[in-house]
Amino acid sequence: IFLFAVFLSYTTAADSNTEAMGGISSTGISPESPSPPVYIKITWGALIGFTAFIAINFAGIDGIKMLSNLGGFPGAVIIFLSLVSLVKMMWTGEWRE
Repeated sequence: IFLFAVFLSYTTAADSNTEAMGGISSTGISPESPSPPVYIKITWGALIGFTAFIAINFAGIDGIKMLSNLGGFPGAVIIFLSLVSLVKMMWTGEWRE
């Protein structure tokens, strides 16, 4: 039962992640067609799976830990740039327009 729950949790998270990455990296997303094309989701899923496979084979579980720590860096950069943009908008008064 535990292995089934882990498998179900992993596939749900992987599907959500590939859906989000596919939506970010494709055009033509609209309320009528909110999902990216299937080939884009398959490409992202294969790329993530291949990266995890390489990390586990060459660095073991520590490789996955390293990738998860490294994966937060781009998000931190985006948040920092958003903060700088917000401060600039407030400083110049552009938010009132």
